[in-house]
Amino acid sequence: MHNRRHSMIRRLPPAGIAMLYATFAALWIVLSGAFLDITVADPDVQSRIELVKGLFFVAVSSILLFLLLSSQRSSRACDDQAFAPDARATLAAPFMTLLALVVPLLGTAVYQLNARSDRRDMLQTLTAIADLKAVPVERWLAERRFDALVLSRSAGFSQHALAMQQRSDKAAEHAVLERLTALRDTIGYDSLQLLDPRGRIVAGVGEHYAQAVPPGVDLASVMASGEPLMVFGPPHPDRRLHIDFLAPLASVDGDRREPVGVAVLHIDLPTLLSPIVEGWPNSSSSGAAMIIRRDGNDAVVVSRDPQRISLAPESRLPLSTPDLPAAAAVVDAGSGTIDGVNHRGTPVLAAYRPIAGTDWRMLVMVDRAEALAPSRSLALWFMAIALVAVLMIAAAVVQMMRQQRKAQRLEIQAKNDRLLGKFYELPFVGMAITSPVTKGWLRYNDRLCEILGYTPTELALTNWADLTHPDDLAADVKEFERALRGETDGYQIEKRFVRKDGKFVEAALDIRCLRQPDGTVEYVLATIQDITERKLAEARILRQSKFYAGLSACNAAIVHSTRESDLFQVVCQTAVDAGGMKMAWVGLTDAAGMIRPVERWGIGTEYLRDILISVDAGSAFGRGPTGTAARTQTPFWCQDFQNDPVTEPWHERGRRFGWGSAAALPIMRGGNCVGTLTLYASETNAFDEDARKLLLDMVANLSFALDNFARSAARRAAEVRLVEQLDELRRWHANTLDREDRILELKREVNMLLAQSGQPPRYASAAEPQSRDA
Repeated sequence: MHNRRHSMIRRLPPAGIAMLYATFAALWIVLSGAFLDITVADPDVQSRIELVKGLFFVAVSSILLFLLLSSQRSSRACDDQAFAPDARATLAAPFMTLLALVVPLLGTAVYQLNARSDRRDMLQTLTAIADLKAVPVERWLAERRFDALVLSRSAGFSQHALAMQQRSDKAAEHAVLERLTALRDTIGYDSLQLLDPRGRIVAGVGEHYAQAVPPGVDLASVMASGEPLMVFGPPHPDRRLHIDFLAPLASVDGDRREPVGVAVLHIDLPTLLSPIVEGWPNSSSSGAAMIIRRDGNDAVVVSRDPQRISLAPESRLPLSTPDLPAAAAVVDAGSGTIDGVNHRGTPVLAAYRPIAGTDWRMLVMVDRAEALAPSRSLALWFMAIALVAVLMIAAAVVQMMRQQRKAQRLEIQAKNDRLLGKFYELPFVGMAITSPVTKGWLRYNDRLCEILGYTPTELALTNWADLTHPDDLAADVKEFERALRGETDGYQIEKRFVRKDGKFVEAALDIRCLRQPDGTVEYVLATIQDITERKLAEARILRQSKFYAGLSACNAAIVHSTRESDLFQVVCQTAVDAGGMKMAWVGLTDAAGMIRPVERWGIGTEYLRDILISVDAGSAFGRGPTGTAARTQTPFWCQDFQNDPVTEPWHERGRRFGWGSAAALPIMRGGNCVGTLTLYASETNAFDEDARKLLLDMVANLSFALDNFARSAARRAAEVRLVEQLDELRRWHANTLDREDRILELKREVNMLLAQSGQPPRYASAAEPQSRDA
C-alpha cells in the first residue's frame, strides 16, 4: 500500500502536477485571506502581511514544485527500482502541503478559541464595571431620598414653615432658611425651595427656577401621601438635566395631619453623574459608559463620557434596532450583556444593569476589536511560529505538530498567567489562593496584606482560622465544609477578620473551589473586600435615624406634657426606645448638692440604686459626667466609660450593666441648672457629632418646656392674686355705697325734725349739706 501510494505520486502527469499546485494555491489563498480578514482590521497592516504571505507562498510552492519534478525525474530514470531514498523527499511534499494548509486553519481555531474566552472575560469585566459605576449612583440617590425623608419628618421644620406662612414669623423664616442653607452647603444642592400648598415659593436658597413645581407633578397628591418623591426633570431651556426631591411637610396634631407645603431639593445631574460615568477603571482606548432611560420608543441619554461617546444628553436612540446596546438595555428590566453595534456602527461588547430606585440603566461598552485584540495577537504569533517551524523542520512534520500544540498550550498558559497577574494587582480587592488541606496560603496579593495589616512574610505564617473573628468562625467553617463535600462550588459571606493590631475588619468574602477531574478540591480561590467603612456608614445612618426619631418624639412630648414628671418620663423613654440608648435617667439637684434620680428608663435601671452623685468638685462622686455637667452647666461626653478615669467610682457598676459610653447634659430652668439628663450606650464612641447635636437639641427643648412650665405657674399665681384683689375692691365699694345712703337718710331725718319744730331745713338738698361748718 505504501509503495503504491508513492508510485502514484511519481507517475503524476504534468496536468496532475498543475492540478495539485492549483489546488494548494487556491486553498492557501482562500484560507489565509479569510484568516487575515478575521484577525487584522487595519488596511495598512493587511497590505504588509499580504506581501509577506505572498513571498512565503512563493517559497513553499517552489519547494513543492521542485520536489514533485525531482520525483518525476527520479521515476523516469529508475522506473524499475524499488522505493529510493529520494522518495523521502517526495513523501515530505504532501506532508508539507498539508502542513502549509493546516497552519491558517490552526490559526483560525486558536483565534476562535481565545476569542470566546476573551469575550466571556470582557463581558464579566464589563458587568463588574457596570456594578462599580451604578452602586455609587444608587447610594447617592438613597442618601438624597433620606435627606428629603428627614426634612419631611422634621416636626420643627414643619412648624417653622407653618408659622412663616400664617404669621410671617421672621424667626421661623430665619430657621427655615438656615436649615435649607445647611443642606445646600453640606450636600451640594443647587437650590432648595419651600412651596406653600398652592405651589407658590415662600422661601428658598441657591438658584431659583421660574417653575417651582416640576412638570407633571400633582402637589396635592404628594402632600397627601406624606412620602418623599424623586422627579427626574427634563432640561430647562437654559439649564441642564436635573433631579428634584420633593419632601411633603405637615403639621401633626394628634391624629390630625394638616399639609404645610413641600420642600423641593434640586440638583443638576452632571454634578452627580459626571464624576462617576467619566473615566475607566483600567487601561482601555474605547471603554465608555453612559446612563440611559426609556422614553416611548426611544432610549434617551441621561449622561455619558464626553471624551468617548459623541452623544449629547437627551440624545435619542431608536429601540427598533435590536443590535443597539442602548435599546437592549432599556427593553430588558434586569441586568445583562450584549454583543452588538453602537450608534456609530462599530461592533461592541456591552453590559448593562438597572439603577435601583430609577428607570435608568447603566450601560458600559468596549469596542469588540479591542476586546479581542489579545486573541488576534496570539493567533498572529502562532501563525508566525508555525510557518517558521514548517520551513525549519520540514523533515519532522509530526514532531513539529506536537511542538506546535505544546507551544499553543504554553502561550495560553502564559496569557492566563498574565491576566491572573493583572487581576492580582487590582488595588481595590484582596485575593488569595489557599490549600483545602492545610488551609495555608499558596498565593495572595498586596491588597490582602493591607486589609489584614500584615507584611507578606508575616501573613504566610498564618491561616484562615487564625485571622477570623471567633464569633464568625463557625459559620465560615460550616460553609467551607459544604464546599469541600461538593454540595456547592463556593459561597459568599460577610465576616470579621482580626488585624495584626487587634482591630476588627468587616469584609465581604467570596470563595470559589477549583476541582480536579475526580471532583476533589485542588485549590480554593478567595476574594476579600474591605467593607468596614460601609458597615460604619450604615450604623451611623441607623443611629442618626434613631436620634431623629427620638428628637421628634421628644418635641411631641413637650407639646402634650403638662407636668414635669410626665415630660421627664417621656424623654427617658424616647431616648431609649427611639434613640437607641441602653438606659436614660433624669436627676434633679437637691438642697444638699446631691443629684437624685426622679425618672429612668431602659435596661440596667438598677445601676441607679443607692448611687451617689454630687455637684461638688471636691468629692470623688462629683467629678463624673453627671456631676461635672451639672456643675459646669455644659454637656459632658464620655466616649469610653470603662477606661475614662473620671468614671472610676462607677466602673464596677458600669461593667455589670455593659456601659460603653455615656453622656450627661444639663437641664436648665430660668437660666439655672436644676438637673441633668444622663444616657448610656453599649458601644464606645457612640456620641458622634450628629448624635451630640441632636441630644443638645433634645435638652434645649426640654429646658424650654421647663421654662414654659415655670411661666405658666407664675401666670396662674398672678391670676389668683388678681381675682383676690378684685373681690376686695368689690367689698370696699359695697361698704362705701352703704355709708353714703345712711348719710342721706340722716339728712332727711334732720330736715324733718326741724320742719316739725317750725325751723327752716338745715340742708338745702337731701344730697349735699349747706355748709361744712354745720
